[in-house]
Amino acid sequence: MGKKISSKLWLAALIAPFLFGVAQTSFATSEVQRLFVKEYSQFNISGGKLDTCATCHSPSIREGFNNYGLVLKLMKTPEGKFDFVGAEALDGDGDGVSNGDEIRANNFPGSQASEEGVFIFTNGKGTVEFNHGNHVVEEDYGINGNCDSCHNSPTAKASFSMLFEDSINMKSVAHDVCLGCHKRDPDKIAPTGCSDCHVK
Repeated sequence: MGKKISSKLWLAALIAPFLFGVAQTSFATSEVQRLFVKEYSQFNISGGKLDTCATCHSPSIREGFNNYGLVLKLMKTPEGKFDFVGAEALDGDGDGVSNGDEIRANNFPGSQASEEGVFIFTNGKGTVEFNHGNHVVEEDYGINGNCDSCHNSPTAKASFSMLFEDSINMKSVAHDVCLGCHKRDPDKIAPTGCSDCHVK
């Protein structure tokens, strides 16, 4: 399932962009994260999944921000402060639920992911829980950080978008990209049965 690379080499490749390209952005937005947690302190989000960079940055749509992060960047109160309340009425991830209701329910306002890096695909045959992080970094998966394996697959008829939207039916893409990859697993341990991935 592809050549394996050392964990040290992979780690260096993973953090290099942050050290040389976006470190200043990360430091600048950490204060916004603290303001966000303070704004919604009554919902006990401190230390939880919303108390992370993912709330405003994952999935990255433009300039390293998701749609909720872009809204906060642009919307300001008359005093020039971040307009968290004004952003509540909008729907950052396009799932039909407002940002405010998402936050109060402890869900990401800018992503349809249930947890950071975990995506839930709803389907009539049963939901599919996809752990993006494991697929990217775990050597047993054989992807080793190669985004093209799923997002620009040379062996599939179609590929996954970089933006997760559960409202879009991805059955044909998933069967082509995911199932195709699983069937090529030389160790024959990747799941290939319907009930292996679909859970009712």
